Amino acid sequence: MSAPEFEDLGGTYRLRWPEHMVEIEVSRVQNHSRGISASLLIAKLESDGPKLLVGRIVNLQTSKTALAKELALRHAVDWEVILEDLCFKVIAAWKQGDPMVWLGEVEPEPFQWLLEPLLEYGGPTTLFGPGGSGKSTLALALGLAVASDTKIIGEAPCDSGPVMYLDWEADVSTHARRLHGLCAGLGIEGVPRIAYRRMVAPLTETVDYLVSEFRTLHIPMAIIDSFSLARGGDLERGDLAIPAFAAIRQLRVPCLIIDHVNRETMKASQRGHLSPYGSIRTENISRGTWSVHAPEEPEGNRLPIILKHQKTNNDKRQLPIGLELVFEDGLIRITSQDTRTLPQFDATASLGARILETLRHGGPAGQTEIAERLEEGRGSVGTALSRLRGKGKIVQLDQHRYGLAAREDVEPPAEQA
Repeated sequence: MSAPEFEDLGGTYRLRWPEHMVEIEVSRVQNHSRGISASLLIAKLESDGPKLLVGRIVNLQTSKTALAKELALRHAVDWEVILEDLCFKVIAAWKQGDPMVWLGEVEPEPFQWLLEPLLEYGGPTTLFGPGGSGKSTLALALGLAVASDTKIIGEAPCDSGPVMYLDWEADVSTHARRLHGLCAGLGIEGVPRIAYRRMVAPLTETVDYLVSEFRTLHIPMAIIDSFSLARGGDLERGDLAIPAFAAIRQLRVPCLIIDHVNRETMKASQRGHLSPYGSIRTENISRGTWSVHAPEEPEGNRLPIILKHQKTNNDKRQLPIGLELVFEDGLIRITSQDTRTLPQFDATASLGARILETLRHGGPAGQTEIAERLEEGRGSVGTALSRLRGKGKIVQLDQHRYGLAAREDVEPPAEQA
C-alpha cells in the first residue's frame, strides 16, 4: 500500500489514500493518562465528494481491530493497515510540530500590524476592563475597520476581509444592533461581512471546527468575547488559560480577546494599571494588552474612554488613546479625544505625564509643591523630575523650581515620560 497524502491543517490532519478512495480527518489530538486520543472522521471518496462512514473518538495507541472490522463492512479495503499508518503519522506530526528550520537561514520579516497600534500579526491582543466600559463595542468597531477596510480607531488596517465574532456572553441581536449602529454612526455604507457565532462549549473543544471554517472563509481576524468564559471551567483556575491560548494559536489569525477585570484587583491596583480577571497568565501570554478606562457613571449618552497600552512583546509601548462613544437614536459615533481632557486622565497617566500637565497649567513649581499638587510622595516626584530633565522635557529654572522645556509648550506630554 502506498503512503497516504498527508496535510497538516494547523492541529487538524487530513490523510488520503486515493487508490482506496479513503479520506480521514483527524482532530482534537490530546494526551491522556490512557494514551493519545483523537477524533476521526472517516469517509469514502466518491464522485460527488466524501461520504462519511464513521465518526469516532479513538485511542491512537491501542488496537484498532474492532474499528477495522466495522469499516470493512461498509467499504472493503485493508483498514488495519490504513489505521496503523494513520496513527503512526499523526502521532509523529503532533509530537514534532512544524518542521525544524535554521533561524540564520530564515529571511526575517519586519514587524507587522493588522491595525496599528492595536492589533498585530504576532499573536493575540487582549482588551480588558470593567463591565460597562465599552469593550465589546470597541472590539466590534475594530472588527468593522478590518471588514470594511476603514480607518476607525488608530490607523487604517493593513489587511481586510471577513471577521469572525465568537461570543460566549451575549446574543446575535445585541451585536447586530451594535454593528448597524456603528455603520450608521460612522458613515459606512452597507454592512461589511462580520460573521457571528454564538458559542457554548469551551474554545478548546471547538477549535478544530473553527480552524476549518476560518480557512474556508479566509478570515483575517477573530474576536473572542469573553476569554473568561471561552476558556471554560472555574474562573479562578489560572491553568485553564494555557490550553485556551494554545487553541487560539491554532486559529493562525490575529485574535482580539475581550476579558474582564476583578473589582478587588481594581481597588488594589497601582495607578491606572489593571489586570485581566483570574490569572496573570492571560497578561503574560498575550502579545499585547490594552486596558479600558471609563467613568463608572458616564453622563448621558456619552462614554469617554482611555485605552492604555500595558504590555507588549514585539514593539514599543504605545501612547494612550482617548476616545468618546456617543449613543444617539440607534447610532454609535466614535471620535478621537485628547486624553488630558478626559476625566480618567489623572487615574491612568504616568507620574511623568501628570507632572508635565501640572507644569503646563499650573506654571513652574518646586519639587515639594508638585508633590502636593499631585498628592504624590516627594521622593517619587524627585525621581520623575530627574527622568524628565534627562529626556529634555523640563528645565530647572532656579535652585528650587522646574518648568517646561520650550518645545513642551506645544507638544502633548508623552505617557512614557
